[in-house]
Amino acid sequence: MKNTFYIILALTVAGLRAFGQGASNIEFVENKGQWDPRVQFKGEISTGALFLEKKGFSSLLFKPDDLDRIMNMEHGRGGAAATRRARGPEDLLHAHAYRVTFAGASDEVQIVPDKALPGYNNYFIGNDRSKWAGNCRVFQGVTYRNLYPNVDVRYYTNNGQLKYDIIVHPGGDVSRIRMQYDGADRLSMKKGELIVGTSVGDVRQLAPYSYLSNENGRADIRCRYTIHGGNIVTFDVPDHDPDATLIIDPTMVFSTYLGGSATA
Repeated sequence: MKNTFYIILALTVAGLRAFGQGASNIEFVENKGQWDPRVQFKGEISTGALFLEKKGFSSLLFKPDDLDRIMNMEHGRGGAAATRRARGPEDLLHAHAYRVTFAGASDEVQIVPDKALPGYNNYFIGNDRSKWAGNCRVFQGVTYRNLYPNVDVRYYTNNGQLKYDIIVHPGGDVSRIRMQYDGADRLSMKKGELIVGTSVGDVRQLAPYSYLSNENGRADIRCRYTIHGGNIVTFDVPDHDPDATLIIDPTMVFSTYLGGSATA
């Protein structure tokens, strides 16, 4: 990423292998001091990581070709023993990070994780005990309640892709939802999808599937992205009934950006 980013990663061979293998679903690990305090939860994707923050999220993406090359080199040179040799240009791992902020969101948002998984993670890395953390719980979903008045956002995953339901309850104003992209090279639209351009590849955000829910049941509704000023995304929902609950369901497709997954 061209811009300064607050996350510094110590990448070991084991850590690279974990990114390359990926997971069927992203698991959100709570931050108990092992990461920057702006991070609420962290999840890993096949070639990067997602960081849920108070008013949005950040994506850290590695260049797939670099990751494949480095993992293949380390595997061929003896794994962990190879980390002791001098590093060269062939070990360069390009990365790009961008942040998505819900502009104008409430400072009083309630962040509630759900669907806790058994077990926990421990982070006892380095000599600074203040950065150690134990018994860090792992969840399958995280809901941000009243991010805007009567508007919730729930993060979860499906088939390894990040999904976030935007839930506009009666009394909520969909026009207040403004997603600000910082650090992306460009935003564009293609066949209703939002394309986030980065220096390591493009990320697709599928056209939002949206519907209304009330006492009469559920009905699909039209919804599309609109880009303002080059880095602000809003949702155009022309037939929204303010007395019904509106659910907007975008999906971020990293597999298109990945072009396949690395293996050790």
